[in-house]
Amino acid sequence: MDEIDAVFVDLQEVGCRVYTYYIWSLYLLMKVCEKKKKVVILDRPNPIGSQIEGPLLESSYRSFVGMDMLPMRYGLTMGELANLFKNSQF
Repeated sequence: MDEIDAVFVDLQEVGCRVYTYYIWSLYLLMKVCEKKKKVVILDRPNPIGSQIEGPLLESSYRSFVGMDMLPMRYGLTMGELANLFKNSQF
């Protein structure tokens, strides 16, 4: 990582917790790059829309495919998630 100035993220997100390995990879990448490297997210619309529904992830079920309490369908794009991660205490 010492030789890298910026990391580009170009992943399609569908906004559903069972499809979350992308977002938690983004979260961990942002933690590694925090204040030292630039993270550029190539965002695109969420193909299933922005509707939010379903239960929150219970803390006893946290894992790499669910590292925090998002609802089953959170309806955010990768860019919106990055802003959420950046502006919260995830």
